[in-house]
Amino acid sequence: MKRILYFVLLIAELFVGTLFMISLLENGLYIPIAIVIVAMAVLLTWQIRKLLKTTDSEMKRKIRVRIALIMLIPSAVFVITYILVGIALVIAFSINGF
Repeated sequence: MKRILYFVLLIAELFVGTLFMISLLENGLYIPIAIVIVAMAVLLTWQIRKLLKTTDSEMKRKIRVRIALIMLIPSAVFVITYILVGIALVIAFSINGF
């Protein structure tokens, strides 16, 4: 039962993260997308290889938690990017006005 919930969590995180990345793509913010794709590919490959090699159940649990946290990277990048864009717009409008 726990594994089913874990995979549902991963699928939900992947779906929401994909929607956030599509939103960044539609707004022309390509650099954060590239950083997220490279970071997730490297980190997930590293953790999955560790998961396949280990036999300790406690270590496998920790690695699964790390994988779930890695899947939150797109959401975090989306929030940070839009906060920075908002700050940049406030600064731009305060300096130049309308």
